Amino acid sequence: NLATTINAYFDQNGVLYGVQPEAGSSGKLFVDDMKPRKTDEFLVGTARQVNDQWSGRLYYRYRKGTQFWEDTHNNARIAFNPPADIPRELYIPDLSAKVAQIGSGSSYVIAELDGAYTRYNEVTLETEWRPKSAFVRASYTWSDYYGNFDQDNSTTANDANVFIGSSFIGDGAGRQLWDFKEGTLRGDRPHLFKLYGFYMLPWNATAGGYFVAQSGQPWETWSFEPYRALTTSTSNANRYAEPAGSRRSDSHYQLDLNYTQNFRITSRLNTQVVADLYNVFNRQTGYNINPEANSALFGTPRSYYNPTRFQLALRVQF
Repeated sequence: NLATTINAYFDQNGVLYGVQPEAGSSGKLFVDDMKPRKTDEFLVGTARQVNDQWSGRLYYRYRKGTQFWEDTHNNARIAFNPPADIPRELYIPDLSAKVAQIGSGSSYVIAELDGAYTRYNEVTLETEWRPKSAFVRASYTWSDYYGNFDQDNSTTANDANVFIGSSFIGDGAGRQLWDFKEGTLRGDRPHLFKLYGFYMLPWNATAGGYFVAQSGQPWETWSFEPYRALTTSTSNANRYAEPAGSRRSDSHYQLDLNYTQNFRITSRLNTQVVADLYNVFNRQTGYNINPEANSALFGTPRSYYNPTRFQLALRVQF
């Protein structure tokens, strides 16, 4: 019972004469004999030095996460219309007796959700070119992020960086893993290209740039309507009305430029004037799409990439 609020009592002279902590949670029991969260990953690849200036790397990565823990109703596998392969039983059969024994507790439990998993495949090609006065690095990644346990897409505003056990996953009807949760996960970016380079100028300066282009962000419609028969809640949050990742926001590309001028004062003291121009093409691509079907803003972005910005800085190095 974590104390999240402490009541403080003062007399008419402002003198503190008492405090009273208020509990912030009734406590949740853990299902017996759960296996810990597991991640299997392997990577295979090759690298080649083509000549003294040019090198390349190619690799494949596979990662799968299973045995995810989350808080959920003790009777979720009975009350919320699970598919045939989910056992119709309580997570903790004698929960009421255990709660009575300790004096308080929640109807929620911490359980290993049936069939929870994430799967990630990636193929990446990288190359570097290092001539005498320049450097260039380029990479392209194809990837696929799939599963039914999307921790990045489990809060009202999406990706609120919540810890496991504090999300909407498993919280009532429409939020179970069998409720359209299997599909493309929020972090999926099937195509990602990066190009970075700089050139060393004869007057003790460098000029460079960074270019990135990537696929948009997956999203899907949220609505409580398909689950009206199972809940009185009218919250759309995390209640998918279509398979995860059925839609995708616009792709994004961006170019940033840099110029750095060095002024050597002494052998141990250097001054730099640095000019940065971000998002040269002013691509203010929208993402974090509003997924709520009954909202007037359905399908519109809630976040945008930053507009063109110029920054000038002075650095002293010693």
